[in-house]
Amino acid sequence: MTRRQGHGRVIRLVRQRLGLTQEQLADRLGYSDETVRNWESTQRPGAFALGCIAQLADEAGLPCLAQTMRLA
Repeated sequence: MTRRQGHGRVIRLVRQRLGLTQEQLADRLGYSDETVRNWESTQRPGAFALGCIAQLADEAGLPCLAQTMRLA
C-alpha cells in the first residue's frame, strides 16, 4: 500500500465512523465533494486538510489514526 492509499483509507474510515457522506465531509471541511473523492482514491490532502481530518479522527474515537494523520 502506498502512502496515498493509506491516507485515502484513513479518510474513508474516519468519514464512515462519523456517519458522513463524502458530500457531508466536504461541506464540514470546506472542500468540494470531488476533492474528498480524490483524497479517498489517489490525491494526498494538503497539510491543513490533514490537520482537520486528524481532528475528526479524534472526534470519531480514533486517536491512533489522528496521530498518524498529524505525522504525515
